[in-house]
Amino acid sequence: SVRRGLVTVPCTELWSRGFGRFVNKSDDIIAPTLKTKAGRAMQFYLARYAPAPRRAVQVVLESNIPVEIGLGSSTTDIVATLRVLDRLFGRCTSDEEVAKIAVSSEGASDATMFDDRVVLFAQRDGTILEEYGSTWPSLEIIGLNLAPSERFSTDANPPCDYEPAEVTEFD
Repeated sequence: SVRRGLVTVPCTELWSRGFGRFVNKSDDIIAPTLKTKAGRAMQFYLARYAPAPRRAVQVVLESNIPVEIGLGSSTTDIVATLRVLDRLFGRCTSDEEVAKIAVSSEGASDATMFDDRVVLFAQRDGTILEEYGSTWPSLEIIGLNLAPSERFSTDANPPCDYEPAEVTEFD
């Protein structure tokens, strides 16, 4: 059977960061509101880890990553959100658990939560297929966006259905 995997290459020029606080409101808030996948991750985290009773939280995200072009904007928003919630609730959620929450929140995830480890990551399962250590080999990467006006939504696209000959070629 086919195991899909990817290696996420770190890029220090692209980032998401979050700020959080407890608020005197009845509902939890994610801002900006268009960060729906981060909002789903926040709700999952709060339902699972936040002590009851608790005060509502507000998480505000900032990012310089363009959305829907395959640069991991949703995953980095989710990771930033979960790290903010960890700080608010005095927790330390493991990278592996962050990966599971990310996949459950967005269907497929990059591996940006493993920022100090190089891994082959099953992006639709949230599991590490292979670990390569903590250093990258010397390499140069050239990225091209040949369709800058087009967007890609993971939610709207199922995984590729590879022919047996393609799987053999991958091997």
